[in-house]
Amino acid sequence: MFYYLIVAVLMAHTAFWGAGLAWLITPRRWRMVAPLLALPAGLALQSAVVWAAGWLPVAGTDVYGRAALIVPLGLLVAAWRRDRRGAGWSGAGGRFNAVVLALALAVALFAVSPWARAGGGLTTITNGSCDAADYAAGARVFKEFLPADRSGFLGQREVAGVGQVDNFHDHWRQLNHFTPAGLLALNASVLGRPVHELCGVLGVLLLATLVPVTVLVARGVVRLPRRAALGLAALVGLGPVQNYAVYQVALGQMLAATAVGLLLWGCFGLFRAAQRPGRAWAWAGVLAAGAWLLVGSYTFFLVVALAPVAGVAGWRLCQRGAVRPLGRAALVLGAALVLAGVFGWERLHGFALRWSLHDTVEYGWPIPRLRPDGWFGLVASAELHPVALAWGGPVALLLLAAAVWPWRRWVGRDPLRAWTVAGMVGPAVIGYLILSVKGSVPGSNASYDAYKLLACFQPVLLAGLLWWWRLLRGWPTVLVPLAAVVAVAVAGSSLRARAATRPLAVRAPLVALQQLEQRPDVRSVNILCGEMWPRLWANALLLRKEQYFSVPTYEGRKPTQLKGEWNLRDTLVRVRPRLAADEVPLVGSFALVRAAAPVWLTATPGAGWHPLEQEGRDRWQWAAEAGRIEVNNPGADPVRVDLRLRAKGLKAGRLVLKLDGRRVAEHPLDAAPGDIAVTGLELPAGASVLTCETGEPAVSPGGGDDRRLSLALFDLVISAAAGQ
Repeated sequence: MFYYLIVAVLMAHTAFWGAGLAWLITPRRWRMVAPLLALPAGLALQSAVVWAAGWLPVAGTDVYGRAALIVPLGLLVAAWRRDRRGAGWSGAGGRFNAVVLALALAVALFAVSPWARAGGGLTTITNGSCDAADYAAGARVFKEFLPADRSGFLGQREVAGVGQVDNFHDHWRQLNHFTPAGLLALNASVLGRPVHELCGVLGVLLLATLVPVTVLVARGVVRLPRRAALGLAALVGLGPVQNYAVYQVALGQMLAATAVGLLLWGCFGLFRAAQRPGRAWAWAGVLAAGAWLLVGSYTFFLVVALAPVAGVAGWRLCQRGAVRPLGRAALVLGAALVLAGVFGWERLHGFALRWSLHDTVEYGWPIPRLRPDGWFGLVASAELHPVALAWGGPVALLLLAAAVWPWRRWVGRDPLRAWTVAGMVGPAVIGYLILSVKGSVPGSNASYDAYKLLACFQPVLLAGLLWWWRLLRGWPTVLVPLAAVVAVAVAGSSLRARAATRPLAVRAPLVALQQLEQRPDVRSVNILCGEMWPRLWANALLLRKEQYFSVPTYEGRKPTQLKGEWNLRDTLVRVRPRLAADEVPLVGSFALVRAAAPVWLTATPGAGWHPLEQEGRDRWQWAAEAGRIEVNNPGADPVRVDLRLRAKGLKAGRLVLKLDGRRVAEHPLDAAPGDIAVTGLELPAGASVLTCETGEPAVSPGGGDDRRLSLALFDLVISAAAGQ
C-alpha cells in the first residue's frame, strides 16, 4: 500500500511545484490547458532550483530542500494575482483536465502495482538495468554534499576523471544525466525518504507525466477528439514500450520523451501564433521549459528532438508569405534555446565530450527490433520480442495503411497539420530503421539506441500514426481506442509479472552498507563485488569513502590500482579471516575484510553451477549434478574449518558433501531454504575441491526450464574451527 501512497504524494508534490509556473508560461488563448502542464513544469522547476543551488555554498537539498518550497508557492501566488478567474480549473475544460490528471494517476498506480503486490518495504526494483544505482549516486551528491566538496569518492580523479572533468560532482553536472539525480535529491529531502526508496517510483511519476503531454500533442497538434486523445494517452501510459523504461528505471529517457512532446506542441502553437506580430513570444516559456528538460538530462538529444519542428518549418518556408512569420517563430524558439543553454552552460560545455563517449563506448544491451505493431506496444515478452509474424505482420500493415491512405485527403483540407504529422512520424521512423540495421552487426548495441529513439518519440509518433482516429464517428470513438488500450495492456503483462518477482532490488544487506560511512577505521575500500548491481550500489552508499575498482563499472568509475585498506566482496562463498579485527561484520552475503589480513584460505565457486539468480530478498545458484567449490590452503599443514551453509533441493532429499571425491558429511535437505552446519572438517594443504550434491540424478523443473537441477546454494561461510 505504501507504494501507492508515495506515488500519489510524489505526483501531488510535483504538481504543486508546477502549478504556478504552468499558469504563468501557458499562452492566454491556451490557459484552459494550464493544469496539464503542471507535472512537466514542476519537473523543470525542481531541476532548475537544484541546478541553481549548485552555485551556492550550501550542503545539498537536505539543507535547502524544504525551504525551496517558497519558490513554487511564490509562483502560484503570482499566477493567481495575475489571473483570478482561474481559467482551466472550471467549466468543460476543467472537467476534461480533471479526467486527464485522473488518467495519469491511474496509469501511475497501475505501473507500480507489481511492486506493491510483491510486498516488502519501499525500495528500488528493476528488471535488469543498473541505471538506478547510478542515479542514486548522483542524487546523494546533490542531496548531502557541498558543491566544492572533494572528500571521499567525489574527488578521486583517478576513478571519476573523464576529459576535462576531474571529480565526481562535476561529472554529474556536465556529463551525466543531471535532472534525474536532481529530482531524486530534492524529493528525497522534502519527503524525508532515503534516495534508494525513490529511484523506481520516480520513473512511475515520469510515466504519469507523459499522459498529459501526450494529450496536449493529440489535441493541440493532431486535433484528435477528447475520447481519442484519452485513448492515445492510455495507450502510451499502459503500453510496454514506456513501461519497459519504467521497470529498467531509465529516468533520463523518460524525461526526454516528455520534453519532445512539450517542444512539438509548443512549436506548433508558436508557428500558428507567429502569423500575427506580438503573439509568438507567449510561447517562449513553454519552449524554454521543454528545452531545459533536455539540457538537464539528454543534452545530446536536443538536436534530434527538433527534427519534427525542422520538417514543419521547411514546409512552411516553401509557402508564399510564410517567411516573415517563420522568422518570428525562429527568433522565439532560438531565444528559448539560448535561455536554457546559458542557464545550463556547463551542460553544453560537456556536450562534445559526452557525444564522443557515445562513439567510443557501447552503452546498453541488445533489444529486439520492433515492427510497426511493436511501436504501438504489441510485443510477446518482457524483453520486447515481437509477436508472431503470422498475425503481427497483418496488424502492422493494417495500422500503416490506416495512417497513410486517408492522409492524401487531409493534405488538401488542413495542410499545416498534415505536414506536421508527416514531420512527427518521419524522423522517428527513419532514425529507428537506420539504428535497427546498424544494430544487426554482431557486437553492436545500436538496437539499444534504436529503442531509446523510439521510446522518446513514441507519444508524438503514435499521435501521427493514429491521426485517423479523428475520423471516427459514433460507437467506434469509444470502442477502437478501448480495444487498442486493452491489447497493449495485455501485451505488457509479462513486463509487470517480471517486475513482481523483484529480479534486482535494493535489499536490507545493501542498505546496511551505508553504516560503514560512520566508521572512522574504514577509510578506503576496494569494491570487489562481482555483479554490477551490488558494485554500483556499494559505490552510491559509500560516497564518503575513497573507493577503488578492479574493473570498469559505469560512467565515472574507472578501474584503478587496488589501494584500499579494506576489500568489499559480495559472494555466496565467503572465507572469514582468522582474526576478528580483520573483518567488519556485515549483513547477508557481503564481506568486508582488511586487505592486509593474512590469507590462510581461499574458496571460490568452480564448475557445475548455473548463473546467479535473484528473487525477492534471496540470491542463489543452482547446481546441476554437483557444484564444486575450489579451496586452496596455502599453508604447509592441514587446517580444520567449520562450514555454515544455506541451501535447498529441487525436492526433499539429502545434501552430500565430498572433499576431493571422499564423502565427509551428509545432512537432510528440504525443498525450502534451510541452514546446515558442518564442524571440524579438515582441509589438506594446497588445492582441494569441495563438492555439493544430492546423491541422486539431477532433474528438470519443467515449466519451460530445461536445465538439469539438483540443489541451490544460498550461502556458504567457511571459518576456522574452534582452537585453530
